[in-house]
Amino acid sequence: MKTLLVICTICACIKFGLSNFDEVNGYTPVSDVVEHSEISLDVCAIKGVISEGLVNYSKASSIYMYGENSMKTSGSMRTLVDMAQKSSTSPLWSEYVAYFSGATWMDDLVTSALSGEREAHADHMHSGEQYTWTKEESRKKVIIMGTSDQILAMYAIHELDYA
Repeated sequence: MKTLLVICTICACIKFGLSNFDEVNGYTPVSDVVEHSEISLDVCAIKGVISEGLVNYSKASSIYMYGENSMKTSGSMRTLVDMAQKSSTSPLWSEYVAYFSGATWMDDLVTSALSGEREAHADHMHSGEQYTWTKEESRKKVIIMGTSDQILAMYAIHELDYA
């Protein structure tokens, strides 16, 4: 819930044009974070194309893989897949890697849900059982929660490690 509040606050800051260094939800950035924050618009776009009416997993996958809203200084797009595959030296990151038996666990899970074509790896589910996407609602939740509550949260920790 708190992640959603922060994402909504950032989206509001972008929409209503607060300057780069204005306080955001009790935090005052010391550098320009607008482009980084716009990745939350990709999460919102993914949620939009899989939550309402005709579900478009292909569009959601495209947004996840190629991005739409967050431009790097190099001119390329910042993407959720890049964030999901980013390693960190954080002790918390190491715990997650050990728990899920691999450094690409976030990407594996979200990609599996987006494609709906393959089973999620049992070791990533940490249950010992294969899991298939038999329930559409579960598949959607994994995509939404995976991108917002896992990938963005872990990437924020990664950025803090390098700050």
